[in-house]
Amino acid sequence: MDSSSLRSDRLRPRIRILVLAAVSGLAISAAGRDVVIRSAGNALGLRVIVPPAQWRIVGTGPVSQGGMFSSQIRIAPDGVPHLAYQDFTAPAHRVAVRRFELGAWSPLTLQGAGSTGEAWYNRMAFQDDGALVLATRDYGVGGRLGVRRCAGPNQPWMSLGGDAVSPLDAHYTDIVVLPNDSIAVAFQDRATIPPDRMSVLLWRGGAWSPISREGVSVGISAYSSLAVGPHGRLFAGFTDAAYGAKACVRAWRPSTNHWYSIGQQGFTPDVPNNLVVRIAPDGTPYVAYYVWSTRIVVRRFDGVTWSAVGAEVDGTDVPTVETEGWRQWLGFEIDAEGRPVVAYEALNRGRKAVVKRFETSSGTWQPLGIEGFTPGAADYLSLALAPDGTPYVAFRDGVTGRAAVMVYR
Repeated sequence: MDSSSLRSDRLRPRIRILVLAAVSGLAISAAGRDVVIRSAGNALGLRVIVPPAQWRIVGTGPVSQGGMFSSQIRIAPDGVPHLAYQDFTAPAHRVAVRRFELGAWSPLTLQGAGSTGEAWYNRMAFQDDGALVLATRDYGVGGRLGVRRCAGPNQPWMSLGGDAVSPLDAHYTDIVVLPNDSIAVAFQDRATIPPDRMSVLLWRGGAWSPISREGVSVGISAYSSLAVGPHGRLFAGFTDAAYGAKACVRAWRPSTNHWYSIGQQGFTPDVPNNLVVRIAPDGTPYVAYYVWSTRIVVRRFDGVTWSAVGAEVDGTDVPTVETEGWRQWLGFEIDAEGRPVVAYEALNRGRKAVVKRFETSSGTWQPLGIEGFTPGAADYLSLALAPDGTPYVAFRDGVTGRAAVMVYR
């Protein structure tokens, strides 16, 4: 049974209730996942239990046709999940993108054409018209930054600014779309002085140009992360060797074309790994990161300082250590209600996935579903939230070595 069938089965009790209410003049109220039906005179009281949410495989099995690395999941403006990954079945391990529609995963366009060679990071974003833009570290052009655009299903990939955007190597690539449909990309730039500082480029008017001539980081950067605020403000998060490899967040002011700091630079008391920056619907900046083999931390900027959001996310779990062979990537998003959601691998749960959400009412991190819900290890873990807040996770399944996607509903 595929995920669309499962969704239909879960909706049938609700549909029957709504029809009954429409023809009988009944009032419906919901508490949690219990649905209570009462007549106008409160003489009737029926309770229907809606099955609790749980993690389910999206589709009938693995997403990829073979082995893969470096997956990222994103939800298109029309609500369709898309998955990008380094495809072992494509020539030179080029990037593939598949989309889930009508109960099945299918190639967005020609499989393995999203890069010219072996592709890493594979970060995606969508323009307003649904076109997908993709940033990779592309070994087909010597490990430099490649950015490609696909207008939609069965449309060709087009390189933006040539096959190589960066002058030299580009690690830690990321990409976002700004409200005017321009595109920003970030990467660790080997061509800077000193080398490996963070650079951000802007695509507009058919060409790439650097955002601010003074650069973003002061020293060697890592974990480039971009986010766009509710008013279109562009934020960049990264670690900076000039501040002891601790976290920094800066925002771009277009009127003066320069970056300004959000709070103190190097604000974390520890050295972050896999730093991710996200902006809440009210404009509040957040960062999530893990401390090497120890804990996962989320912080928010209150206008003065970066304070921890609750206790450590992982609690008694131990987050999986990043290594060169198996990379642990944190999934971090903020839902429409302003609640942070974190996805990670738990070492002491067989490197399976855990997803937790911060509940403001209790001030605690609470798991969504069971902890360690994936079939096996969940390497290259990625998190996305649908417009209604439904969480999706994508990962390299430790059982099959292929890409898998699960949804919580």
